[in-house]
Amino acid sequence: MRRKLFLSFASVFLLTMLTTVSAFADHSSASVLGGSANFRDASAQSDSFVVNITGATVLSAGSTYQGWLVDEAGTKLSVGVYGPGPDLKGTYVSPSNADLLADYKTFLVTIEPKPDDSSADSGNVAYGDFVPSATSDAIGTLLGEAGQLRTQANSILSSANTAEASSDLAGQTSGAQAVIDALGALKATAENISVQAGDIKANAAGDTLISTAADAVVSSASNVIAIADKLNATSSRAAAATATGLALELELDNVKAAAGQLVNGDDSGNGSAGLYTNVQDIGKMNVVVGTPPATGDSMLMNVIWVTLAIGMLMMLSGAILYNRRPLRAVA
Repeated sequence: MRRKLFLSFASVFLLTMLTTVSAFADHSSASVLGGSANFRDASAQSDSFVVNITGATVLSAGSTYQGWLVDEAGTKLSVGVYGPGPDLKGTYVSPSNADLLADYKTFLVTIEPKPDDSSADSGNVAYGDFVPSATSDAIGTLLGEAGQLRTQANSILSSANTAEASSDLAGQTSGAQAVIDALGALKATAENISVQAGDIKANAAGDTLISTAADAVVSSASNVIAIADKLNATSSRAAAATATGLALELELDNVKAAAGQLVNGDDSGNGSAGLYTNVQDIGKMNVVVGTPPATGDSMLMNVIWVTLAIGMLMMLSGAILYNRRPLRAVA
């Protein structure tokens, strides 16, 4: 009897733990469609939402897919009607240039009638994805840093162009020195971005997609720093020149080329522009079958606690029944 009861307790505990683990499972292990939906810049920071998804089930005549961004209050914003599938494509740009990445954490694709006289969604969710609240908030801060890095890199490129276009020694050397003077702040920004992206990965609770995107940001930041070091070396040689001539002109050409790589990247990786896009990609939506939690990680935690509570109650009830069982009569 004791052995059977022990096995019952063990089975309940194992079932509870398996359910809990499944609640923690990230969407990278679910049935993910091809492509993705990404926040991008049109006229302002993250004011555009670009959908390019493949592999959706083809709908019958009279039905169509429609996309919705959902905020934490549950308010839905229609971001496009995509047709019957299998490819769902479209670009939504906020009329007010709102920061969509800051305002919305969930993306849903519903099945709607065609034609559809209602502006509301049908509630028939086919696909969806979400960005956990903590990650979304961190992306906003990180994107501000990435925007600053992009501005710094463009300013350095402007100084490099000025130096290269100058015809006198003073203008050439002072332009090269201006590049050198700005590189320290740029490298500090890139290093800070790398640290913040590492923190996002550490707090991603094993979400493979978020972790991979954060790694891409760290890699881009490292490449920006490497390009900055190369640019500092060639700018230092130009700034130290004592006479105009072919040698200085070639050095200034190298300064201009390296400054361009600081913005656009080189064969080894991204520059500041690509890094900015990498940060936005942490908030990329890789849609899965079914409805994701409406506000991300908070619902997952509710599921986990309820599951654990049920498991503990079942185990406690079994223990009470065992202790109250009637004793066998002794002959």
